[in-house]
This record gives sequence, C-alpha cells and structure tokens, in this order.
Amino acid sequence: MAAPRKTANAEPAKDVADESSLEKEKMSTEIEELRAMVKQLLEDKVATQSVPATVEKVKDEYYDIEEELNINSNQLVKIVSLIEGGLNLKGNSPQPLYLPEFGATRSVTYEELRAIYYNHPELTRNGAFFILNKNVVKALYLDSDYENILNRDRLDKLVDLPTVEMMSVLKGLTKVQKETFIQRYIQGIKSQDNRFGDFNKIKAIDDYIGNSLIELASQEQN
Repeated sequence: MAAPRKTANAEPAKDVADESSLEKEKMSTEIEELRAMVKQLLEDKVATQSVPATVEKVKDEYYDIEEELNINSNQLVKIVSLIEGGLNLKGNSPQPLYLPEFGATRSVTYEELRAIYYNHPELTRNGAFFILNKNVVKALYLDSDYENILNRDRLDKLVDLPTVEMMSVLKGLTKVQKETFIQRYIQGIKSQDNRFGDFNKIKAIDDYIGNSLIELASQEQN
C-alpha cells in the first residue's frame, strides 16, 4: 500500500505575507505622518507671516530652565548622526566623539552635549545630529530649530513621499539636512536601490540643485 502523500505546510508563506502586510502598513503610517508634517509646516509659515512679532514676558529674571526640567549634568543623553559619512564632535573630553555613519548612535552626558553644542552651534542647530530627548532640546533652547529638522526615520522615509510632497519638505530642510538627503539619494542610485529609481523624483531634484544626480553617482563610482 502506497504511503500517504505529505501535504506541504503553508504556515511559513502565511507568516511572510503577514510580515509584508505589516511592513506596508508601517510605511503607510510613516508617509501619512510626513504628509501631516508638511501641512503643519506650511500652516506655521503662513501664521508666522501674518502674526506680528511680540516679546514674551520673562517669567523670572533668575529663571533656570534646566532646574525646571530637572536635568542633571551627568544625565546620559542619546544622539544619532544624520550625516552621510563620519561625524567628529568636540566636547569637553580630550577625544572627540565619533559617529561613523548615518544613523549611528552614542550616549553622552548632558554636560558633554552642552559643550558639543557650544563648539558646534551650526551643526547642532541644523540637524547634523539629532538629540533623542525633548527636555534636553528645550533646555538647550533648540525648540524652534527642531521644527525644521527631521529625525532619522523621517529623513530616511522622505524619498517614499510623492514627488510634489517630497520636494516641498526638501525645500524646507536646513542646509545640512538637504546635503544629507542628496548624498543618500546618490548612494541609493549607486546601489541600484529601487526606492531611488523614480525618474520623476530624480528630475525634480536635478532641477532644484542644478546638477545631475545620476552623473554625480557615476563620478563617485569612478
């Protein structure tokens, strides 16, 4: 008598399908968040233009925001690099803090971070690295600067937006983050990543920067 035929287990295929569905749902959510951010940036810009500037009344001549936020100088604060390539940051320590690539993270004391800010004010204000602590951002009076800075995930997912929305966000970024986005796009073209293969987006960026992304990618390969 012939042995009964074994039925292939379909569970792994179902798991893969579920994971793919979750990934698509996550990407869709992130894109919606970016769209909401674009809308908010445009609304804030209009509001800023239409409302006359006023001087905010000081709470107290001796007001200390660090004390109010209960920030200790030895508190560890995580920062993440938003630069395509290595980033050296000089603080109080003899040895500079080195972040080797985009997305690299390190934890430093608040006192060290404050020294880094004083030594590199433009890099700090323009989003060369991102401070992963809201209270620390407030304590360093970077609130208004961070309104125009994307964190790692949003900067990475910017390419997934439709062309018009992508360009709207790109034009509103700081100079440092614009350069990071362009460099990441060039690297994406070099690696033949499909996310960076949309010719409409490439042309829109080419027109904006006055140069060819494909040519720049080709030059870096040679």
